[in-house]
Amino acid sequence: MHGHWVIDVKNPDGTLAQHRDFENSLETDGQGFLIGLMSGYLTPGDFMIVMGPHSGNGACTATYQYCGIVRTLATFPALGYCSAYYCAAGLTYTYNFGTGFSGPYSLVLAGSITANQTRTIGSVYSLISTCGNIGFSTTNNPSTIGTSSPAPSPTRPA
Repeated sequence: MHGHWVIDVKNPDGTLAQHRDFENSLETDGQGFLIGLMSGYLTPGDFMIVMGPHSGNGACTATYQYCGIVRTLATFPALGYCSAYYCAAGLTYTYNFGTGFSGPYSLVLAGSITANQTRTIGSVYSLISTCGNIGFSTTNNPSTIGTSSPAPSPTRPA
């Protein structure tokens, strides 16, 4: 599993200032997250695209120097991050399973945000909120899979 990113930075007049096109891969935490989803231990919620500095000040002034693009400001992860990050709503999801689930498979997250200061974006990543299916421990990894119904999660867009 990998990500293909396309980021266009535009000037205030709408002209293209910079175009970036790059690949990235699933980090170690992502592997555990996928096992959580596949096992039913986690139930997926909404996504967020996060942009921040590599070091120093980022392009968005907030408690932390991060910009976040979310589907809505009324659900998690926005409720957990957007009090400290500079956020914009309007993230969209487009998914493709191919004909008869035969691929190609893709999930495209798209959105935009206007930075509130002139700086450099040095890191970009996506995150997804989750609801635990069983009691969640912050110190121990799960050793069994719960059989109870998942906790209520935010409604995902159709």
